[in-house]
Amino acid sequence: MRRLLKTVFCCLAWCLCAPAWGQVPVPALAPVGKFLADSVKIGEEVQYTLVLRHPKDLEVRFPDSTTNYAPFELKNKRYFPTITDLRGNSLDSAVYTLTTFEADSLVTFGLPVYVLRGGDTTALAASPDQLLVQATVAELPEKVALLEHVNFAQVKQGINWLIVGLVAAAVVVVALGLYLLFGERIRRGYRLRRLKRRYQRFVAEFEQCLAKQDSRHTEHGLAVWKSYLENLQQVPFASYTSKEIAQVLPNETHLHQSLKTIDRAIYANQFGDTLREAMTFLKKFSDNAYHKKVEELRNA
Repeated sequence: MRRLLKTVFCCLAWCLCAPAWGQVPVPALAPVGKFLADSVKIGEEVQYTLVLRHPKDLEVRFPDSTTNYAPFELKNKRYFPTITDLRGNSLDSAVYTLTTFEADSLVTFGLPVYVLRGGDTTALAASPDQLLVQATVAELPEKVALLEHVNFAQVKQGINWLIVGLVAAAVVVVALGLYLLFGERIRRGYRLRRLKRRYQRFVAEFEQCLAKQDSRHTEHGLAVWKSYLENLQQVPFASYTSKEIAQVLPNETHLHQSLKTIDRAIYANQFGDTLREAMTFLKKFSDNAYHKKVEELRNA
């Protein structure tokens, strides 16, 4: 970086200290282009400076990213602010970072500067500069001594996507076949297991209420019974009163009497053996409804 700044500073000082050109015609202007190194290896970066001293009222344009830099490739460019002296002469400069992959040992290169005047554009070519390109690979001898090596080397095998695809297709076909053959049986078994788990939870909670003779547990047991029966038969028993349940199930006389007994225990605190018999009948009624539902699923 110090070498780059030193070279640019020297170019600027040389151009500023030269005799004044005045308002010279365009053909008399001559850009100065120079590499900052004498040689470069293939693929390495090298800096190229471009300087133009011109009258201050002249509009100039330096090469940009759209310019053809063959046989080089542009990696970066840096423009410096215009410097104008007391005599009315301006100095513009830029540094281009280039790289090349050409195998030529000696490369001649120069960039133009464009002058805009009266709607016309004139290209001013800098004097070509030469750069020595060094190869990174030395010349191989005619005969190469080979090193014998007999140790086993594990070679990673690639994935055979054809086999993977065939296996995946076979798995899909087998799964589809099993679903067509046993899909209904699997769904029926799943519904039966879910039905059994709900029944077991109902029995456990209802028997806790049945073990205690008070209005709170009796009311909770009735609510649990209604909720289970509603889920089992898809009838909104939970929102029905005992009278409404009797209307939905008109042939269940024993059920009607049991519900009346439970209502008297909840609202009139009338407890006794008849309450236990009524609660036991609700459980028996639920047992029968559960087993009936199981048979329906098995015979579906």
